Amino acid sequence: MGQTPSDAPSQTTPTLPKTDTPSVAEGLITPSTVVPSGFTMRAERFDIEKLMDTGNLEATGNIRVVTDKGDTILSTRAIAEKADGNEDSFTFKMLDNVRLRTTNGIEVYSDQATIEEATKSIVFSGDVSAYQGTALHRSDSVTYNYDTRKLSTNQLRTSFAPVLLEAGNFRAIESPEGNYYQGTNAGVTTHDSATPNFWLRGEEVTVLPDDRIRFRNMRLYAGGRPILWLPGLTQKFDGEFNYRPTPGFRSNWGPYLLNQYSHDFGGLRDVRTGLLSDPTHQLTWHGDLYGQRGVGLGLDVESYAQKANPNLGIISGYYIHDFDPSERRSAEPRTNFDQSERYRLQVRQRAEVNALPGAKGHADINMTLLSDRFFLEDYRTKDFTTDFQPDNTLSLSQSWDDNHLLTAWTRLRINEHYRSDQRLPEVAFDQIRRPLFGSAILHESQNTIGLYREELADYVEDDLRAEYDDPSTSASRRNTIEGFLANTGFARFHTYHELSLPMKLDSGLHVIPRVGMGHTRYEGIQGPLDSQSRTHFSASVDASLKFTKRYPDWISKPLGLDSALHVFQPYTTATILKTDALDATFRPIDKLTASTRPRALYPGRFAAIDDLTDWKILRLGARNRLLTRRDGSSHQWLEVDTYIDVFGEDPEFNRSVSNLYTDVHWSPLPWLDLTVETQLPLFSDSNFTEVATGLEFMPNENTEIGVTHRYLQGHPILSDSNRLEFRAYHRINEEWGIGATHRWEFADSTLEFQQYSLHRNLDSWAFTMGVFTRDNLDQDEYGVLFGFTLTDFPSLSLPLEVNN
Repeated sequence: MGQTPSDAPSQTTPTLPKTDTPSVAEGLITPSTVVPSGFTMRAERFDIEKLMDTGNLEATGNIRVVTDKGDTILSTRAIAEKADGNEDSFTFKMLDNVRLRTTNGIEVYSDQATIEEATKSIVFSGDVSAYQGTALHRSDSVTYNYDTRKLSTNQLRTSFAPVLLEAGNFRAIESPEGNYYQGTNAGVTTHDSATPNFWLRGEEVTVLPDDRIRFRNMRLYAGGRPILWLPGLTQKFDGEFNYRPTPGFRSNWGPYLLNQYSHDFGGLRDVRTGLLSDPTHQLTWHGDLYGQRGVGLGLDVESYAQKANPNLGIISGYYIHDFDPSERRSAEPRTNFDQSERYRLQVRQRAEVNALPGAKGHADINMTLLSDRFFLEDYRTKDFTTDFQPDNTLSLSQSWDDNHLLTAWTRLRINEHYRSDQRLPEVAFDQIRRPLFGSAILHESQNTIGLYREELADYVEDDLRAEYDDPSTSASRRNTIEGFLANTGFARFHTYHELSLPMKLDSGLHVIPRVGMGHTRYEGIQGPLDSQSRTHFSASVDASLKFTKRYPDWISKPLGLDSALHVFQPYTTATILKTDALDATFRPIDKLTASTRPRALYPGRFAAIDDLTDWKILRLGARNRLLTRRDGSSHQWLEVDTYIDVFGEDPEFNRSVSNLYTDVHWSPLPWLDLTVETQLPLFSDSNFTEVATGLEFMPNENTEIGVTHRYLQGHPILSDSNRLEFRAYHRINEEWGIGATHRWEFADSTLEFQQYSLHRNLDSWAFTMGVFTRDNLDQDEYGVLFGFTLTDFPSLSLPLEVNN
């Protein structure tokens, strides 16, 4: 929107009484009868002869005009001329270096000012600059009402970080709640240039500085051409841009355009600004176009009350009529899969519920309904990677004095295409470690009771039944299938109590002996088994020492050292557990899953209740920490934790000695972070080897590099792996940047993933293009995607992510 000078003619003041001589005071001429009512004026020089001859006023020098409300106008020249055809009417103007100072913080600079008493206003014209708080207004004409003490403008251009605003009719409005700006036919840009390369325009624009902008009937112009229209948009200055289009191409989607539009909901609407104050929710609409798959529509509702926890306060729905559901992106076959009506409905909510006397707590709902097992893989790739089988639970928790916690919860099976267990319901009562009857002995307990059931995924069950009915299936295989298809379920009661006594001996040795007992009862076991019971007994002792030494001379700026404190802590844990064995045909539900990390040493922390078994373990370890001073506090510069388990009885792999575990975390500088976790089989060939490394560093201010590597060999359950992932981003200059990501699996000589991205900063815009390919065994996936955003509104994430 170009600026046009004001063509409003100068208006005249009401009739002023004539005077024969001006009054003189303190060496300054004060023609009180020649200036408009409510104003006083003083000047260095005053043309008395001209005033006497023509009745016109002309003053020069340091001129000062003051309103009766204390606002001051300064200039170097002023005139009051009779209007044509009216001897008793004057036009009062101030010229040359005009400056207005108000007592409420407004300042205006211009070439000329005309006082219009009829409208109680001062019209500033020429090259006008007006300052109001943090805002700078630029225009050819600005009007200040000296009665209401407000600015109104014509073709105003206003700037305050991070935006520049231009309007055909614009007002700066003061209120007890704070100042704001309203304009019609207004434009907003973040490109601070005489000719900005984009504008966001609206029929009506309301701006709350340092907060948000609201558009009605918004249009986005780039290079002078309209490229986007929205009926409305409310945009926060410190948040991501509320409308985010993402175009691209993927092998399993074809060409696509993902559209995301967000706005606030709930709260109270301010009648002055039309904006919501204290909104309760954010609504995000999705309208996605897939060349091969169709149109996807969705809505996310997020509660601001739960913003601190990204897993709560969400109601999300998404639907697509899939034109080609058999199109896959991985090696898993989709034979006879024709589920065209595909959807996801997710609810994750928390409500405060104080249901029991003296207790505080909450109720949670965590439910995800999916149309099929491939939906997340096809349309929510990131969720599929981190949570491929979402949980479905309802829970109620009540706590007393932060010492006791009662939880009742149920897990439902609403997605039959996953193997899952059900808890109908489970009730748990936990007591944290606390003094027993006021003594030095500490007591803690865990207690659960519930109904449990586990079922296979429906498609697996169908395949097994088809295999069972096949005449070629052997009798032994049929027996195995019958075992798989048999229902698994039981009622279970479990309780475990532990006593401990922390002690510190005179030698500085910390010792904590523990003794615990528990009982588990299984009833109503589905299948041929009768009820079963088992009793658990455990005993353990923890011991540790701590030694410290200071190194005040260890100072190295390149290494981030400002003196050092070395803390050395050797420790040991000896633990024994005796429990009754379950029947060999019993099918557990709370069982161990494959892992490379050592299991918990305390039965009270052991979640796999059904897999509790005898153990005798001695853990020997030492922890080294190096602390230094940084930013007025202590900073952990290096930590090394090394330990090994010696087994009298191994509960998992029949070992006599475990791997030697070493966990290292080194964070010497803000731009360097290294984590190394190793397991080395020093004393037994039956153990496996694992080395996991993560490195994040910046070799210079323009380059970011991330490297993760995991080597695993010889694990009795998990497959061997030698995987390396490399990520890099380099800023070439202020305008260009490049990024790359590679992931290799050297165990089978496969480059699993590669991505390349190009970033271009167009001053107010940031543009990104990325290409990627992923080797999914026999099905390769590839794609191209584009991203563009306004740099001053959102937080731009680099390098580019290809997963939605």
